[in-house]
Amino acid sequence: MPQRVCPSCSSISETEKPFCPECGAKYDGSLVKPAEKTSGLGIASLVLGITWIFWLGSLLAVIFGHVALSQIQKDSSISGRGMAIAGVTLGWIGIATLLITLAA
Repeated sequence: MPQRVCPSCSSISETEKPFCPECGAKYDGSLVKPAEKTSGLGIASLVLGITWIFWLGSLLAVIFGHVALSQIQKDSSISGRGMAIAGVTLGWIGIATLLITLAA
């Protein structure tokens, strides 16, 4: 059910009535968009991609980032796509650095 914001008292209500149950003011038709939640795996991917943690963090950043991107694609109420992409990118950079270091 959509939420409404009262133009007079700014209270949020889920009523379908044309007036605010708190102050009685008439609604102007504005609706409140439900708050998005940020993907915890996207945040973890970014943090691990930045810190590397002996390259184990890089591997986990890639895994967590791909799982987060999958969840974000399936559920439009989850945000954090940019953090997940950054975590995956930094994770692959860390893995590439490890491989170059081992090859040298």
